[in-house]
Amino acid sequence: MIVMNDVVGYEIIHNSFPDYADEITHLNTPLTSAQLGLLTSKDSEETQRIIELFNEGLKRIQESGEYDTIIEKYGYSKLFYE
Repeated sequence: MIVMNDVVGYEIIHNSFPDYADEITHLNTPLTSAQLGLLTSKDSEETQRIIELFNEGLKRIQESGEYDTIIEKYGYSKLFYE
């Protein structure tokens, strides 16, 4: 089992195991889901401002539809990130 994005997985399979590429597939439903987060230092005086800017930017691209475009473009499932 390989746990990764299906697009990346197929690229690795086709490059590393071309003789078996037609025998390998992926699950359409994730086994699990997780949230992504932003990592920043507790010691930085800018931590709160960084988090606020990140959240503002994320909200803006979600409201504009750009978030969905990015998720679709790179083959990620919205279910995995919501």
